Amino acid sequence: MSAWQSKMDQSFVGTYDGQEPNYYGITFPTDLTNGKYNNHIKFDEVTTAVTWSPDGSGESANKVVAIASGKVSKNNFNMALYFFVIQNNQPKVYISRTTNGDDLYFSETQNNDLKSGFANIFNN
Repeated sequence: MSAWQSKMDQSFVGTYDGQEPNYYGITFPTDLTNGKYNNHIKFDEVTTAVTWSPDGSGESANKVVAIASGKVSKNNFNMALYFFVIQNNQPKVYISRTTNGDDLYFSETQNNDLKSGFANIFNN
């Protein structure tokens, strides 16, 4: 992630570095594990149950193994939130740019470098 964010000229805080990312006042993974976002996570417009599982264990169809948040540009305040997910035993990277409301809306990232990097980690 550190090489990717440097290449993209972005800066992220991630659980993979032992940190607690803060996304517009939402602290991860705490606000995920305490149930605050149960029924408030949407992958591609569909309400999706997710579990926090940094080692990828468990029976959930959507295991969030890492989370990152940060500014998408040094020139503005817009943030992005990434969930690195093992979805039905496949690596997926979802991005949210939700800025308000009770729900977090995610779509699969279109960044091929990020997707392939996570897939490489998952497969090794």
